[in-house]
Amino acid sequence: MPSASVWERPCVPIKVGGRLPPDRNRLTSAFGRVDVCLPGERWPTMLGKPLWPLCQLNLTEAPWVPEILADIKLLALFILDLQNDDDFDVFDHRTYASAPGEAGWCVRTYASLDALAALTAPPHGSTIRESQIRYGDVTLEAGDVQIFSSKLGGWPNGPQSSDPWWENDDDNFSFAFQIDSESEADFNWGTDGMAVVWFGRSQRDPRKWAFDFQCS
Repeated sequence: MPSASVWERPCVPIKVGGRLPPDRNRLTSAFGRVDVCLPGERWPTMLGKPLWPLCQLNLTEAPWVPEILADIKLLALFILDLQNDDDFDVFDHRTYASAPGEAGWCVRTYASLDALAALTAPPHGSTIRESQIRYGDVTLEAGDVQIFSSKLGGWPNGPQSSDPWWENDDDNFSFAFQIDSESEADFNWGTDGMAVVWFGRSQRDPRKWAFDFQCS
């Protein structure tokens, strides 16, 4: 990986597109699908309604991951419907475990691939087109070199110039990755315009995540 100055941050683009092969390994990264879980884990729901599978990121496939994700081998992300009315706030695994009907988002992280089992999706009504994920080469972001698409690490970039709301939060969140609207997968965070969601992870308590929605 190229060395980075204080103003540079490495990132890895997440490229979405192309039909998933029918014989793919269930551990591979995918958009619009989540295929694995720990034995005994159930599909996440909110008020009895199954969440949509947004993506499964096998981070061992990426050429680099940010330090805040270094302990994670696979990450699964679920969302509520088209989430336009949902609250982009802190998500705490402990809260979800004690009150599983109260979360419109679900992030599951796994430190090992070895114990993961097949996860069967219930009917959930997602309109996201199941698509392949490929990871690009490591790029240093600084100045005029910015990646505005889905990516691991780097700087949080979007249609607005504001910083993430969690910048001064006591949980000391670090920007981890961002998911853009993905036309190849028929997925848009908003009803129109440009939109992206930033994901931060707490350094103080890694079970806590923060989301920030940016739109034009």
